[in-house]
Amino acid sequence: MLGTESGTLRNYGFAANRTVDTSCGSSDSGRAYELGLELTVPPHANAGTTGWEIVYRIGGRTASTAFPLGAILCSTPSLADQSCKRVWQQFGLHW
Repeated sequence: MLGTESGTLRNYGFAANRTVDTSCGSSDSGRAYELGLELTVPPHANAGTTGWEIVYRIGGRTASTAFPLGAILCSTPSLADQSCKRVWQQFGLHW
């Protein structure tokens, strides 16, 4: 499990545009697969989210699942910088 490591997904063995094509409930089910998100912001930009929705297809059926785990990305040297604080406040977080 990656946890909160720093680096690109490629550094951790994730290939771009990989399709997981295992059948649910089979001996080759998708239980051993991990989902990795690579989050980046351009220089001098900040961004945030409150969660992720993953849309997937099983057979002919499309479904989705939500992960209510957010992230705040600040490109400033300090979390105390005003531009970074504004992103935190936008999501209702204060310190």
